[in-house]
Amino acid sequence: MNKFIKEIAIPMILTAALVLPLSAQDIPGQVDRVKLDAPKVFFDCHQCDMDYIRTEITFVNFVRERKQADVFVMVTIQSTGSGGREYTLDFIGQNGYVDIRNTLKYITRRGDTDDEQRRGLVRVLKVGLVPYAAKTAVGDFINVNFERKVSPMAVVDRWNSWVFNVGMNMNLRG
Repeated sequence: MNKFIKEIAIPMILTAALVLPLSAQDIPGQVDRVKLDAPKVFFDCHQCDMDYIRTEITFVNFVRERKQADVFVMVTIQSTGSGGREYTLDFIGQNGYVDIRNTLKYITRRGDTDDEQRRGLVRVLKVGLVPYAAKTAVGDFINVNFERKVSPMAVVDRWNSWVFNVGMNMNLRG
């Protein structure tokens, strides 16, 4: 019994003690490896805070050359009649994402602060980038939340939850 403990049990316990902490620490490493496959995004907006956008959106890789990008995001900005701004974001898929194309809008009000504007723009940008990220391994790490609580609508059911099935069957022999 003592030989078993010295030769087999103690090395197994030491191996488990070394391997388990390493596997728990490997999760951030897995995320870093998965991030290499994340879509590459070129963001064309001259009046946007790119430093803020890059720090807030971490599930894609931003590139500086449009031809290297998987997603080309072109932003046009125009003033609204009420003194705000209308941002139009065109998401154009390239390379393996040519089948995905979308246009989203973000409208600010006159009294919105710069911080409110950039947070709103990042929110819309994230929504637009999700379909591209969902096609990669990064999609397994994305979580979508709905910020407002919505109470269910009361519905009057005239049939009192009855379910009807209609079927037909026919056999012929000759």
